[in-house]
Amino acid sequence: MDVNKFKPEMLTMSHTDLNQLIQLANKIKHHDAKSSLVVGHKVRVLQKTKSTQAKILKINRKQPNV
Repeated sequence: MDVNKFKPEMLTMSHTDLNQLIQLANKIKHHDAKSSLVVGHKVRVLQKTKSTQAKILKINRKQPNV
């Protein structure tokens, strides 16, 4: 999909319409990120000083258990 097609339309939108568009885009990003995590996937857990590989055991509402 070409984003350049949307730019002229976005320039004519009001402030409230643009805010609604931003909220919709954030919801779509959030949904795609959640749907990409599945029990059994291998992931990399990043901590402040190290990173380790782990497997997702259970997906909680806030964060997955690895």
